[in-house]
Amino acid sequence: HSYAVKRVHIKANDMTLEKARREATALADFDHPGIVRYFAAWLESPPAGWQISADIEMNRQLHGNQRTEMRYYE
Repeated sequence: HSYAVKRVHIKANDMTLEKARREATALADFDHPGIVRYFAAWLESPPAGWQISADIEMNRQLHGNQRTEMRYYE
């Protein structure tokens, strides 16, 4: 199975939230074998520094010792 996770950093009073909601709505309508299927969106507020260590642990649980690529963009 293929999957993708997209996280969007949203600052207070930022238009990014509305843009992310519009994108999630559009993705929900896609149904094509060449596009990873959209399943869910949510908001969360993790403490500083938590995200990368949590991602590494999640990746280890999903793939064990198999090498996988994670990319981070600011």
